Amino acid sequence: MVLTAIDSWVVRMDRNECAALLPGVGDVLRADADGWHRYPDSSASVLTEMLAAHTRLHPDAMVVGAGSAELLARVLRVACAGGGEVVFADPSFEAYAMLARQAGAEPVAVPTTAEGVTDVEGMLAAVTPATRVMIVCNPHNPTGSVIRRPELEYLLAEVGSHVMVVLDEAYRELTFDPDVPDGIELARSRSGVVVTRTFSKVHGLAGLRVGYLAAPPPLAEVLRHAAVPYQISAPAQAAAMASLRQEAALAARCAWIAGERERMRAALREHGFQTPHSHGNFVWIPLRHTAEAFAQHCVARGFVIRSYPGAGVRVSLGTPAENTDFVQIAAQARRLTRPDRRVHQQDAKSA
Repeated sequence: MVLTAIDSWVVRMDRNECAALLPGVGDVLRADADGWHRYPDSSASVLTEMLAAHTRLHPDAMVVGAGSAELLARVLRVACAGGGEVVFADPSFEAYAMLARQAGAEPVAVPTTAEGVTDVEGMLAAVTPATRVMIVCNPHNPTGSVIRRPELEYLLAEVGSHVMVVLDEAYRELTFDPDVPDGIELARSRSGVVVTRTFSKVHGLAGLRVGYLAAPPPLAEVLRHAAVPYQISAPAQAAAMASLRQEAALAARCAWIAGERERMRAALREHGFQTPHSHGNFVWIPLRHTAEAFAQHCVARGFVIRSYPGAGVRVSLGTPAENTDFVQIAAQARRLTRPDRRVHQQDAKSA
């Protein structure tokens, strides 16, 4: 089944979006509308100052952009100006490969482990003299897995000094594991580390396109000059600043997401799915060869999810009612995974 822009009957559980703005953000946007005929602050200076205070970094180390994907594109254009390679895990955020090619670099995809975790040794083994950037998504999209402190510090210690490491922390607010390090803290003492974050996920501002990164001040200065003027709209800046002020509401939202994803995971596991723990606003169902058939089954019943053929499906959290309905639809499709179970058995016999 092919979806079009007018398919309003479907439930979108494929984009990792939040259901609403944080309290008060909509009021700020409406109140600010009378000034939208003016150009925005080109440097997003007030938002930058707020983010510096939020992260306890100097403003010179902060760069604001039109979403973390745009910031990543900027990093790759700068780091790969003369070509080179970009290493990342696979499956992963599909924009990595596209942005690498747009920057004139060769994408190098390293398969995740059987458990859907970034293969640190595999990533290091993929580094060559031509490698310019390594992207580490932590928590990982689409599997929701994490790299904990010992593994991440080992990777940063072993990767060559010629490689810039970008820690994509789009889902950072949704991990409560104390063994998962804060990338910004790691970046304070490492000159070759850049951290990207976004307002598109837990802040619920996906449609306004605003994100930020932390980098060593000399690199941050280069990245600021690589931006298109007036790139971050006035509504995006106003919404991001209002959202940053809602710390209590954001914490409550993150806690709710954590509880709801575990409820959904437990329900799926009751129906026989080997759904692992997730640290994002989504769950991962490893289905291997039946992923596409499973996704089509769900689409036919009005639920759009993200399929990774040969690996699994990623299901974004919706409302509690939507999540419950999805679990029932998934249970109906359980028979689709039975051939894959036989594949697992055959693999075990041949091992």
